[in-house]
Amino acid sequence: DLTREETFNNIEDWLKEVKMNTGNDCMTYLVGNQVDNVDAREVTIDKANTYARESGIQHVWETSAKTGERVEDIFITAAKMLYLQNKHNIEEKVVFQL
Repeated sequence: DLTREETFNNIEDWLKEVKMNTGNDCMTYLVGNQVDNVDAREVTIDKANTYARESGIQHVWETSAKTGERVEDIFITAAKMLYLQNKHNIEEKVVFQL
């Protein structure tokens, strides 16, 4: 929630939990909601980008569930990245089976 700094402060805990429960090849995105609520914003894009870069998060998105802004883009991008990652892993396995 871009309008609540406290939610940004919880990211580190959530990221640790994700890493504990997934493999090393897990892709992570940082998604900030309520980009449409400009006047109440507490978390800047610069802060989010810096945190993502330092934490190994692949991409930062800002969305609005209210307006639907960029919500579909996230799912399309995630699906493409998963497809490409899976395709690469399959090709890699085939090469090693020779």
